[in-house]
Amino acid sequence: MKKIITGICLIFIACTLSAYPLKGIQIESMNKQIIVYLNGEQVSLPTFSCFIANLRKDYYTVEVFSAGYHSRRKELLFKDRIFFNGDLKQIIIEDDECSLHDDYNAPYLMNDRDFKDFYQRYSKLNFSSDKKAFIEHAMLTTNFSVNQCLSLLEALSFSSDKKELIKNIYPNISDKQNFYRILDSFTFQSDKNEIDNYIREHYYR
Repeated sequence: MKKIITGICLIFIACTLSAYPLKGIQIESMNKQIIVYLNGEQVSLPTFSCFIANLRKDYYTVEVFSAGYHSRRKELLFKDRIFFNGDLKQIIIEDDECSLHDDYNAPYLMNDRDFKDFYQRYSKLNFSSDKKAFIEHAMLTTNFSVNQCLSLLEALSFSSDKKELIKNIYPNISDKQNFYRILDSFTFQSDKNEIDNYIREHYYR
């Protein structure tokens, strides 16, 4: 009788889990054991499969290393700053080739016409908090060029608001090779250093 009850419980748990889709970042390796880091912190021991749950919608730096001797990381197989949208994002590593799988459409870069309309609505907002919310909502689906970011900065009056904008929008800048132009738009070297240090700490550590 006890075995029957246990079996029923297991079936119930399995059905319950299947009713709720997985939500998190899943990393699968086909041929070798891996060690996974999230935002610079190790989140797995050597394994072929790692699932990271309980994540809020945000950008995360994911690094995947092949596992060496004594559980040490060896070769970097994958590194990227990815956006987790609250559903399931899969990273598949096979024969040293990596691919991302999810149901989320990557942000697109606004064309000139769309950005002109976006900027007009953005610039008419009176409070910096409203502008921030407006940008954050757009960042869920949209990338921005350096030229567009420079225009967004012009609509802000205070240096603190400008720095906050750049810190937040950096992952969504499509042409990061031109980011130096944004830094040059700030007058004080201390502001430039603050932004540069923030980006290095949060996006490239």
